[in-house]
Amino acid sequence: MRRRKSLVLTTHFEGHCKPCCYQNELLEGLLQFAENDERVNAGWLAYEEALKKAGVQYTAHHYPGTNHGFHNDTTPRYDEAAAKLAWQRTLEFFNKELGGK
Repeated sequence: MRRRKSLVLTTHFEGHCKPCCYQNELLEGLLQFAENDERVNAGWLAYEEALKKAGVQYTAHHYPGTNHGFHNDTTPRYDEAAAKLAWQRTLEFFNKELGGK
């Protein structure tokens, strides 16, 4: 496990934090987006620019053919394959960063 003075991790499913959240914090993020989520994706380029400006290390995944809420199995937008992949990536991210299995 890498040692850091401060460690703040986040994973986002289809949303953005305000860039001010990243000031004075070391952050690593896993960001997951539905390809067809026009509202959220409309702000992606500005959000990505803010992440880069703040020096945030991040990985972003856009899931082809999915809609907002693709990971919510109580809605018709649920995409089982994409949801499972997103969850697998989430667990791998936290295990890697926190020294898990």
